[in-house]
Amino acid sequence: MAVSQVNVFTGFYTYLTADSTFNTAMGGGVATAGRIWYSHVERDETLPFAAVDLISSVDADTMQKDGYDYRVQVTIYDDGEAGPLAVMGHLDKLRTRLHRQRFSVTGHQQMTVSEDTVRGPFREDDAWRVDADYWVRGFVI
Repeated sequence: MAVSQVNVFTGFYTYLTADSTFNTAMGGGVATAGRIWYSHVERDETLPFAAVDLISSVDADTMQKDGYDYRVQVTIYDDGEAGPLAVMGHLDKLRTRLHRQRFSVTGHQQMTVSEDTVRGPFREDDAWRVDADYWVRGFVI
């Protein structure tokens, strides 16, 4: 059975935007996702926000094996006046949300997430940015 990258990313994104301190910090609430976007974000987006991107060497939409190992990058931005500690505070909330957690996706066993690399904080125009890479691992049922 093939592993769908779309299903894996959707499961990760759904878990990330569910009610949590990270989602709240990005402007979300109990029933609403915060400013957590897939890949591309407009330059005039309200700060703070996060962009999530699937980083993988896998071609097309599926892998032809039962297990998967994807790299996901979460880039967090906050106002330049807030300083670098603001994005690092959001990173702490992201780490709390993802640390040693398991979550389910239809047709898959529970996925696990582990932190790989963190880069930053960096000053970018009028904002601060930090990049955090995670491994998403799991198996098809």
